[in-house]
Amino acid sequence: MKKKWTLHILSHKGSVSSIPSTYTVALSQGTGPGGGMPTVHHPSWHHLSVALRAIGVDESKIAELKAEIDSKHSVNIQEVSLDETDVRQLGFTEQQVPTAMFV
Repeated sequence: MKKKWTLHILSHKGSVSSIPSTYTVALSQGTGPGGGMPTVHHPSWHHLSVALRAIGVDESKIAELKAEIDSKHSVNIQEVSLDETDVRQLGFTEQQVPTAMFV
């Protein structure tokens, strides 16, 4: 069963310009941060964009997200319909987001 989630994506710039950015995705069921949220680390934009494509985000939206995160270092994607498989595609584990949250 799909539920509405908000993805909070943060970029982390390397301390040296030759080190590429990494990304953290936090997951919440509200519209904004509110307490502890499960997070998952993506080692590159490519790695994260593959996960976003797997959950149905189209190429134009991924390009928009990349531009926004490059300028603001964070972006929220609200009201994303995700089922358990989608959440796992993003890299979250059963311990972070239990199956019971989808019933």
